[in-house]
Parts: sequence; structure tokens; C-alpha cells
Amino acid sequence: MEGAKAAIGGDPMSIGLMSFTRAARQEAAERAGKAWDIDPEQLTREGWIRTGHAICHRQLGIEPGQMITDSKADQKWVADQFGVNLTTSIDGDNNNQVWIGDARVAWSLNAWQYHRVTLMPLDETVRHLRDRDDEDAQDISEVQAVAEKYESAKRLDDRHDFTDLLLRFAGVSCSPKHGISRIKPEGELPPVKTWLFDEQQDASPLLDLVCRRLMDGPSVRYAYAVGDPFQSIY
Repeated sequence: MEGAKAAIGGDPMSIGLMSFTRAARQEAAERAGKAWDIDPEQLTREGWIRTGHAICHRQLGIEPGQMITDSKADQKWVADQFGVNLTTSIDGDNNNQVWIGDARVAWSLNAWQYHRVTLMPLDETVRHLRDRDDEDAQDISEVQAVAEKYESAKRLDDRHDFTDLLLRFAGVSCSPKHGISRIKPEGELPPVKTWLFDEQQDASPLLDLVCRRLMDGPSVRYAYAVGDPFQSIY
């Protein structure tokens, strides 16, 4: 980041660092703030040291109340769509969402989430997850039915989950019936001259598409992928 700052004329607001977790984002902002004598909060609030989800959220202009979080009200909204007991936990670092509760619905929603993040065909995703010998495993038709109901409810009430942010910004559509297709991406590209994509060994295929779109920004001169392939989870 120090080298990039000198190469683009010394403006820290022209450097973007997309982190995988909030903890990494905060550490980068604090170290950069100290080195560049600037408030770390300014770098994360006004600048572009952010998580991938936060960048997409900002560029898409999502309004308060549109996001499906792990709040009790949002959990109740999803549970009410299926008429079952359902809760969710969201990793505070990387916004990975896991559904818990009714075996049929929770397993299907988790499979749907895995499908959208990995961009594997849905039938392949279901087979992959069923091979774990999970006693709650559902078949492809059940997963499609649950996913269709979930996606329909979101469309009707204009709600979005964290994966939707990445999909919309990257320009990807995931349909329970029609599969994965590329569509026109949404959201403006940030005015960043140099991107650093941190912890890239942990980037999902979907997050990788977000990175590739950010690299297409008209002002981008340099992009760096930072990571350790020996720690890869994908």
C-alpha cells in the first residue's frame, strides 16, 4: 500500500483494499492511518478500505431495512414465509449466513446459499452436500421449491441478503429453475486507482467476480492479489 500510494500521487482515498473480513479491514485501516497520518475511520467510511460486501452495499445504494440480517425481526420475516421455526446466524467477520431450525427448510436454504457463493450448478451442489451423509439432506426438487419461495418473498418485499449484494454487483443471476446466468451488473464502479485484494486464497468464486469487476473501473491503474495459496479453503 505504501508503494501504491507513491505511484498514484499520494492520495490515500484513491487506494482500495478489499478485505475478506472486518477484522482484516480494521487492521489495514489502522496501520494505513498511522503511516499516512489520517483518521482510520475516514479511510473506512469515506475511502475504500472495506470488505467486499460493504463495497457492494455502498455502490448499490441499499436502503435501511432492505437487508436481511440476523435480527429477530428479519429472522421472523423469513420464518413466516415458510410457517416454520427458523433462525439464522451470520458470521460477523465475513457475513457468511447459516440457517438453523426446521430440517427441511434450513438444509435447503443452506444448500441454496452454498450454490450461490460457489456458483456450482444446483444439482451438483446438492449432490456434493448430500455426500456428507447429512441426515437432514434434501433432494434437488425440495431445494428448488424452498429456494423459489425464498427468492419470490424477497422480490415481493424488496429484501436482500448479503449474497445478493455480491451477485447484483458482479452481474450474476441465480434462479432455482433456470440456473446461473450472467446479467448486467449493477452499481457504479468506485473512483479507485489501485486495488489490493486481501486474503485472496479465501475468496469464493462469486467474490472473485466482484474483484474482477472492480478491476474494470476506468480509473484503475494497478491491481494486486494478496494471499497465501497454501491456506486456500476453496
